[in-house]
Amino acid sequence: MQEIYQFFNISSVGPEALIVLVVFSCFLAIFHTVIVIGLFRAKLRPKWLFFVVNPLLVGLPALFDGRLSIVVFVILFFSLFILFFVGMIWAFFTDSKESKKKRQAFQKKYNIKPTPRWKSIITPIVLIFLFVFVTPYAIFLLFIFIPVLKAILPSAKKRLLSYQSTLPTSNIRSVAMGLAEIKGQLVMEEPLVAPINNKPCIGFTYIIESIHRD
Repeated sequence: MQEIYQFFNISSVGPEALIVLVVFSCFLAIFHTVIVIGLFRAKLRPKWLFFVVNPLLVGLPALFDGRLSIVVFVILFFSLFILFFVGMIWAFFTDSKESKKKRQAFQKKYNIKPTPRWKSIITPIVLIFLFVFVTPYAIFLLFIFIPVLKAILPSAKKRLLSYQSTLPTSNIRSVAMGLAEIKGQLVMEEPLVAPINNKPCIGFTYIIESIHRD
């Protein structure tokens, strides 16, 4: 603190140095504008507000004492870091709130039951426990054991492909009960309407998924 006070006493700001400070304050105004609009999502009216305020804050104190311009410039410089960190926190909570509203609207629209609160609490605890205590074994399971096991064990898709390869093609008038493979043209008497794109079709299937970031 003593060094700063001594520096302030021996410093002098001439016209050339003041011009440099004013110009650099315009560069700081660029970052101020980006942070306020990008992170805080504020609507600046006008958008060039900081390009007027910053030079005035730096230039006007020089009418009383040129050293005050240095102090104001330093304050403006460090205010960038403060605004950035506060803006990151603000953007995080704002995005989380908006994401929660969209997720709730999505669940209400498609009648999806929300995730129980106890699962939301237990899941990160379990993940932390697995990361700390079971990481080496988890890596082995994820990248070696589970893929090998999945390749060996039969699945519904493998069973379907196996059945399909062994089934003979049958005529529709002589098709047998049970699994059968038929070939021909379909006639659509009363078309269904696909719920996603509202197109007429013979049949449809779809999966509702909700993807969000926490």
